[in-house]
Amino acid sequence: MDKGLIVISHGSRVPETDQIMSRYIEAIAQRMPFEHVEKAYLQFMNPNLEEAVNRLFALGIRQIIVFPFFLFNGSHTKENIPAQLNQLEKEFEGISFTYMDVIGYDAVLAEVVCQRVKQYAGGFK
Repeated sequence: MDKGLIVISHGSRVPETDQIMSRYIEAIAQRMPFEHVEKAYLQFMNPNLEEAVNRLFALGIRQIIVFPFFLFNGSHTKENIPAQLNQLEKEFEGISFTYMDVIGYDAVLAEVVCQRVKQYAGGFK
């Protein structure tokens, strides 16, 4: 049985957000051993979580890893997403979700931030 991956983020009213998210999904799909990688948004954009689950379910995927694409925990990651997943487990027979942790602190990401700041800081080291 194949596993699917859903990367879920907040969503935005700014169209550029979806373009950036699509680039992340493409990069993840190329690097990870998942046949199917979907994006999902909590607000303002589609697909929402249920739509993404529905896509994978229609492909026969019953094991889905859900990655909250957030730096920090908050009500969305601690309450909203888990509640939606619980509801979806009741609606889709035989489906199971593995809900990952948020990104949190990561030394590699800290280095990316430092590199970006250096680009704007000019002569600072």
